[in-house]
Amino acid sequence: MTYETLALYIDGTWASGEGRPEQEVLNPATDEILGRLPHATTADLDRALTSAQRAFESWRRSSPMERSQVLRKVGELTRERAPQIARNLTLDQGKPLAEALAEVQACADHADWHAEECRRIYGRVIPARLSNVRQLVVHEPVGVCAAFTPWNFPFNQAIRKICAALGAGCTIILKGPEDAPSAILALGHLFEDAGLPAGCLNLVWGVPSEVSEYLIRSPIVRKISFTGSVPVGKRLAALAGQHMKRTTMELGGHAPVIIFDDADIERAADMLAAYKMRNAGQVCISPTRFYVQRDAHDSYVERFARAIGNIRQRNAAGKVIDVPLCRPGDDVQVTYASAGARPTARCDQFTVVDFYESKMSEYDSGFAFVPLKKLQQMRGMIDPQTGIDAVTTIQLKLKPHANLNAVRDKLRAHFPVQDYHYQIQ
Repeated sequence: MTYETLALYIDGTWASGEGRPEQEVLNPATDEILGRLPHATTADLDRALTSAQRAFESWRRSSPMERSQVLRKVGELTRERAPQIARNLTLDQGKPLAEALAEVQACADHADWHAEECRRIYGRVIPARLSNVRQLVVHEPVGVCAAFTPWNFPFNQAIRKICAALGAGCTIILKGPEDAPSAILALGHLFEDAGLPAGCLNLVWGVPSEVSEYLIRSPIVRKISFTGSVPVGKRLAALAGQHMKRTTMELGGHAPVIIFDDADIERAADMLAAYKMRNAGQVCISPTRFYVQRDAHDSYVERFARAIGNIRQRNAAGKVIDVPLCRPGDDVQVTYASAGARPTARCDQFTVVDFYESKMSEYDSGFAFVPLKKLQQMRGMIDPQTGIDAVTTIQLKLKPHANLNAVRDKLRAHFPVQDYHYQIQ
């Protein structure tokens, strides 16, 4: 089995580099270069817009039965090709193979659901005041859609937007995640092989802000759909608002958990630890805070900490990984604080980029950028008489799948700290 060939998909044809700007796609567990992803030029985006508009004129008039047949076929092909799609998804996105396979297999059901719902886009007859007036509500496709999807569930997020648009009779231009493109390209092949007419689905890549702004400003695009962060969502909504275009936004949220003292504490802790760390916490319903009734607090924290401590990080394509912890470039804030002593020194934040520790065991210890000189300098800020009488916040730029326990141990070799915590931002 080979990794997906990286390309653009415009007007029913695949286009690779051919002089276009490209970016490397990496395996986040090994830093292996999987391929080079071509970025769409302005001419490519114009061609995608033109083909989507041309295809819309015929696709909007297609029979719901025809659209249903295409979507149903996509569901069938997804189930057949799930192992290969999941393998490639794990290679570039980094999630465990079992989770990748579950994501792809579940998405076949999305295709089936839209295959049935597109046959039921009913209108309404509204009683009129006057006998010579007839009032009807008829739902019509809005036009060419531009969609932007994230890396955390690349297959899932994209197939939902594509199936909904095509089922309604719209055409769509989709820009997926550049660092996890294989699932998006697999969708292009699925719809192509299912008989979708050329131009109905176009797949492009590029600098996200540049591609999104170009597509949203185009008078051809009539609807925008985005899944991602609140700041980016605000930016895209503002762009769409300038042109009074419809938007659908699925943005970052919060998922608080309440644990009462009459709950099954052990079961709750085990379950919530798994939910918290699933897909490295990059899930819309991942718990963001815990409210624990006082009498249950100690037992819950003990069990929860034990469950988290049992999670291991390994190469996601192997057999012993539970969760991918970090992606390339993730900022991890590690705060070391004294145990009640008044701080005598503080080093607020810095980015660790100047020393790469390459002798650590690849998966057992993880990778991290550790600046020995800066650590030694910071160690000198701590009063040797009080040991940990300083509060230090260190901004680490981690390598893919860095093991935070190993990072903690390495830093503790330089800092005699008693307490620490970390946060993936």
